[in-house]
Amino acid sequence: MSQKKISPRKPGTVSKPKVTQSNTKSLFDWTEENLGKHDLKIFGVIAVFSALLIFLLFDLKISIGHDDALYLEGGYKYAQDFFGYFYSANAPLYVLFLSLPIKLFGLNLFLLKMFSVVFFLAALWITYRSFRGRIPYIVLFFALIIFATNYAYLQYASLTYTECFFACVQAIFLGYFFRLIFKTDEYNWKTIQENWKDWLLMGFWLWVIITTRSVATFAVFAVLAYFILQKKWWAIPTSLISLAIFWIPWEIAKRVLWAGIETNQYASQSKTLTVTGSSATDASETLSGYISRFFENTEIYLSARLWEILGFRPENSPNDIKLTIFTVVIILLGLFFAFRNKNKPMLFTIIYFGTLLAGTFVMLQTFWGQARLVMVYLPYILMALFYGFYSLFNMNGLKILQPLIFIPFLVIWGKGMGVTFQKAIKNQPIVSKNLKGDKYAGYSPDYVNYFKMSEYCADSLPKGTWVAVRKAPMSFVYGKGKYFYAVYDVPSENADTLLALWKKDNVQYVIRAPLRNNPYLPLDNPYTGKVQYYMELIKNKYPSTFSLEKTIGDQEAAELYKINYPDSLKVVLK
Repeated sequence: MSQKKISPRKPGTVSKPKVTQSNTKSLFDWTEENLGKHDLKIFGVIAVFSALLIFLLFDLKISIGHDDALYLEGGYKYAQDFFGYFYSANAPLYVLFLSLPIKLFGLNLFLLKMFSVVFFLAALWITYRSFRGRIPYIVLFFALIIFATNYAYLQYASLTYTECFFACVQAIFLGYFFRLIFKTDEYNWKTIQENWKDWLLMGFWLWVIITTRSVATFAVFAVLAYFILQKKWWAIPTSLISLAIFWIPWEIAKRVLWAGIETNQYASQSKTLTVTGSSATDASETLSGYISRFFENTEIYLSARLWEILGFRPENSPNDIKLTIFTVVIILLGLFFAFRNKNKPMLFTIIYFGTLLAGTFVMLQTFWGQARLVMVYLPYILMALFYGFYSLFNMNGLKILQPLIFIPFLVIWGKGMGVTFQKAIKNQPIVSKNLKGDKYAGYSPDYVNYFKMSEYCADSLPKGTWVAVRKAPMSFVYGKGKYFYAVYDVPSENADTLLALWKKDNVQYVIRAPLRNNPYLPLDNPYTGKVQYYMELIKNKYPSTFSLEKTIGDQEAAELYKINYPDSLKVVLK
């Protein structure tokens, strides 16, 4: 039987929407025709405006969220001893990448943050290129405009988190996947042979997003679900083989090049499989627990965090089941029309971000609730929203309602721009001081004192001295590259066991600092952080263990204590 091929779209060309020959054009027909003629210029305006906003919102500091400093510390360790260290706290690719500029230029915060800016702008460009001519222009540009001017994303454009890097590589993955599925309507051995380069490119970029962000492992299920839905059975094993061609050599290389070192990017995340999520040794989560997580996280992220990102709700808003249902319905509306209209790129995009969100909702405990976990899919969620409205208003009998599509766009964009401008005005005095050399401007007093104490330890203590702290990667950045001993939890209530752990690791000092949970609110109650709790358990049994060496700050002061290990210490760890 002869097989009909669909010619792939040539790079740099646009599939123009067909306009019905009649005396009048609908608003959508007219808009698509004119946007298609000037799409590159329109994108240029969006990109320039976005770059201006990035400058106004530029943050030269390390986030108190900790993870960006963790990536920098990991990149520095790679730069110092590439084969003697492996970053396994989560997916390693971004940290591996950071090691290159750190090796060349050191811990230059401004330069490293500029890499994030480049990745954000690249993500904007590649998203435009990947979807150009494959979804309606009005849908694409509505999503791009909001994406390019959204405060939450612009904030991460000058931080060294993985978000901008991931936004870039996932847009590349989607582009190559779209190119593959447009090659042919049939998937058999012959067409696979003809398009083997496209299969390899898709498999490579699938491997890239997985090694950039562990939750992207669920993208494998999105690819399989798409081909199952399309009944393309040959494509299912081919997809897995395409990924395996890159994943298997990577796993072998890790075992050879980093022999004897933990290289499993999922190892440290095993605690998410427990009930408490605080330790891998806790009781395993139950099936009902996972189900409960899914529904509660769906509410947290789709009613609170998503609408916080869009500027409609304040930070840490309570869940709203009505808003959750509304959000799910508009996404499903886009999914329905993508399937009905046989729009392959839009269909896979919704399956893709829906699968990754579902994986996030199942795997993570509900106390995480971080907006960035849904923010990375923002442009695609917006595409689903506007595509649903576009398709609905393009139906016969409803075309008179087409102007209504501008209402949700203007409301969402206007609300977001209001927040963006407010944040930009507030940020300008801070970034101005940072650029003039005041690296602590913008931090609350507790963090200023903590960072100054970290710097003091780097300058005044003997090289190689271990100092226990609450946020070791942040101390590392402001302590001029000095490594600190991280206290992330209190593993025992037994004072001897706690002291023995520190003695085994040769910890000689500890910084007690009252770091706020909310940087905008001073501490009204006695500080009960993990480091203090750790110290109090020890002091209750051995009162003379800690001797104060240095204090920095009058209020919310950071204190440096020397550890005097008692001779009567009973526990010895093997």
